Amino acid sequence: MKDDRIRVAFVIDTIFEPTGGTETQLLALLAGLDRSRFDTHLFCLRSSGWLAEEARGLEWTNLDTHVSPRWSLLVRVHQFASKLRRERFDIVQTHFKDANLVGVLAAWRAGTASIISTRRGVPYWRSRPELFALRQLNRVPTVFIANSEATKERFAKWERIDDDRRAVHKETGFAHVELSLAERGDHTVGEGS
Repeated sequence: MKDDRIRVAFVIDTIFEPTGGTETQLLALLAGLDRSRFDTHLFCLRSSGWLAEEARGLEWTNLDTHVSPRWSLLVRVHQFASKLRRERFDIVQTHFKDANLVGVLAAWRAGTASIISTRRGVPYWRSRPELFALRQLNRVPTVFIANSEATKERFAKWERIDDDRRAVHKETGFAHVELSLAERGDHTVGEGS
């Protein structure tokens, strides 16, 4: 029997403990999505004590990836892209600096239909070369989700993100994948409600 559930990969740098705002919201989203409609998986670039000991029942993978300008990063991105392609994820949603880089690149290489890149708080690029690279990478995601109107405008200005690919999800800062997909009947993602 064919599994018609929508496959969603969530990518984050790591979860040290479930008390941070983004981490708490992501874990709540993973727990709250309707399993009869969605098949979800959490990918962490790095493991943590909390993930190793406390994340029982959570389907997750440690990608063991450290972002640095080395060939090993390209190999890891290629391996992750192969996994995304092989497991046929429909949506990839990324969180935090390193996951936005690795997750977006891998999803693009895998040919993922919808790529969601999230933004929150203060911009995380540190230098002009990083900002230039981020602006180039920003051509890839289907939509950017910000956790506030101010964040949306700040990142739009600094990163030059198109108006038609920006949204704000006021309650959690995450795309409300379930409502968006149900309303559209496809794998595109827009602003949540």
